[in-house]
Amino acid sequence: MDESGSQSEPDNKEGLFFTPNNMCSTRVNSVQFSSWEGNGNQDVDISHIKNMKFDSVDDARSFYLGYARGNGFGIRATNLDHDGEGRVVRRKWVCDRQGSRREEYLTNKNRKRKPRLQTRQNCKACFSIGLDSDTLKYSVRVFKDDHSHKLVTFREVSSHRSHINLDEGDYAQIDAMGKNFIRGCQTFEYMADQKGGYSKIGFTQKDMYNKIAKMRRSKVFESDSQVAISYLESKAFTEPNFYCRFNTDDDDRLANIFWRDSHSLFEYKCFGDVLVFIPLTRQMSMASLWFYLLVQTTIVQLVYLVLHFC
Repeated sequence: MDESGSQSEPDNKEGLFFTPNNMCSTRVNSVQFSSWEGNGNQDVDISHIKNMKFDSVDDARSFYLGYARGNGFGIRATNLDHDGEGRVVRRKWVCDRQGSRREEYLTNKNRKRKPRLQTRQNCKACFSIGLDSDTLKYSVRVFKDDHSHKLVTFREVSSHRSHINLDEGDYAQIDAMGKNFIRGCQTFEYMADQKGGYSKIGFTQKDMYNKIAKMRRSKVFESDSQVAISYLESKAFTEPNFYCRFNTDDDDRLANIFWRDSHSLFEYKCFGDVLVFIPLTRQMSMASLWFYLLVQTTIVQLVYLVLHFC
């Protein structure tokens, strides 16, 4: 950019070096190309796009993703090649309507459900880059912009999978509203109003529900034994006469546990040695609770009692 504030024309011989600083607004052959705005780029000179160079594969993807968003189609990554050192030497993206449905699904006569609408229409639009070994920059090798289908409007382009953008900030807001008992549909409407419309929210309501379900599955919930131990630890801080001992098996599962609180200590002082058996069955009732007074009990009687009732 010169001193007058206007952006200088690119050098056609060396091409455009694409960096995050000029990602959102790159001037190509005197035509303003806005990567993330839906202004349409049908007048962009393809020869200048073929001369562009990128610092990384992510920069190239960001450019083509913005180009696709501005023109009304989605992209999908296909070919990926590495060299002996593990560097990416070739990468290709195609229109998400590239290819066609397999013939076996089209000619299936034993279909029980209604087939889905065909989204693949053999579109030939693609964008491919390759690594220049001398400059270590990624140059454009192939760029085709011939679509075999109708391009969607900017309001509809957010429904393409490649343009779905539900980041951690959005999920944090969704999770916070969910904890305050706000329904998902109301959360989605609020976020759409907050960002200026459904076309600018970056994801659909179904994507939001899928993200919530995925995060719930990834959370590790505490088991019953962990909850019990946590409860006993909290009791130890509140009761001065609390006592607890437990051990685990080889799989680190809770095996045996003994605990005593202030109320149990008071009852022991009043009634003496009382042994209570609580069988762990599915149908628990007060009738299934047994107790035995340890009065003049021998070791043999105690062993018999434990073997038959524990």
